[in-house]
Amino acid sequence: LNRDKARYEEQTTVRELEPDLTDAEAERYFLAGDAALEAGNFTTALTNYTRVVTDGGDSEYVPLALYKAARIYAISGEADLALPLFEMIVNDYPVPETYDGALKSMSDIHAAAGQFGEAVASLDRMVFIDQELFNPEDIAEDREELVREAERAEGGAE
Repeated sequence: LNRDKARYEEQTTVRELEPDLTDAEAERYFLAGDAALEAGNFTTALTNYTRVVTDGGDSEYVPLALYKAARIYAISGEADLALPLFEMIVNDYPVPETYDGALKSMSDIHAAAGQFGEAVASLDRMVFIDQELFNPEDIAEDREELVREAERAEGGAE
């Protein structure tokens, strides 16, 4: 048994895992994802963003790539893939550039699924870091409409 083990260890090549991307590499993959996205090539964009997310370590591009990947899934109608990514952004990467956008997207996904309570809860967590992107008054109107939809849904369920 020991002889077989020794032979196995001699014949086996152990490869080190590739280290995390450097910041420059993460930026290159992120920008390549942006270029692919702008060209309408969602598959290539997702490939590049996924590389940043999985191998980007603590790069500033990780939450941005995660957000863009989630948006691609949401736009493509794959809410089941988008929602966990948005939740990850909110819970694990709460950076100003993506936090409110992730919550608004979560609200939209929940509302489309008829989950109005969850949609309202997502809007309630918004902090309005960029008020040019998300106007608090507009979000308040969206919230009121969701509450009315929830009340209609409850009234129809009785």
